Amino acid sequence: MVHLKIGGMTRESCALQVKHALERLPGVRSAVVSYPSGRAQIVADVDMPRETVTEAVSELGYRAMFADSRHP
Repeated sequence: MVHLKIGGMTRESCALQVKHALERLPGVRSAVVSYPSGRAQIVADVDMPRETVTEAVSELGYRAMFADSRHP
């Protein structure tokens, strides 16, 4: 399971939009996105490129960072 921090979501519909975008990515089996916590949990193939995930979220206008990342 992969954990993301998502910034910029302002309501539950934002979380739903991010969830659908993540679940459309090849290799993603499921995604749970929480607006109140600003986080997402993704079940994906091990070899899925991190950039693919963050770009999908960024294209929606939100900021995504892997929870284990040390960079802001």
